[in-house]
Amino acid sequence: MYKLIHSIVNNKYLNLLLAFVLIYCGMNEAWETIVEDLSSFNLKAHHGVILIGIVHFLKALEEITEGLEKIDQSQKPTKLL
Repeated sequence: MYKLIHSIVNNKYLNLLLAFVLIYCGMNEAWETIVEDLSSFNLKAHHGVILIGIVHFLKALEEITEGLEKIDQSQKPTKLL
């Protein structure tokens, strides 16, 4: 059970999908009044959802690029002395 939960929570692509869903849902709620709400500092729950979505997106993007860098480094031939 622990391995299943761990694999779901640490799945990069699931986190990326969650980020897009959170950003979409938050923007869907806040689209018409976002400029007015931010200028008057009238923050509501959908603004928090957008922020959480952005954080999830950045976290997933960092993990994916780190994985791609490791793949790239492993494919480079090493020099022999």
